[in-house]
Amino acid sequence: MRALAFVLLLGLALASVAVGSFALAMALGAAKALVVGVVFMELRHAHRAHLVGFVLAVGLVAAVLIALGGLGR
Repeated sequence: MRALAFVLLLGLALASVAVGSFALAMALGAAKALVVGVVFMELRHAHRAHLVGFVLAVGLVAAVLIALGGLGR
């Protein structure tokens, strides 16, 4: 499972570099954070509230960064 997650993380990193869109790079970064949290931090075995809180926090941070990144245009 961890090897598959590592390959997925590499693929997401390559996709964010290849596209060059800031908003998409931030969204893919959020996806990578979720993969790291669920697989490597083993949040899938934690209490559901911790997992939901982590997912919501990642979503909020990604949304704020995407919104702030769009202000520079």
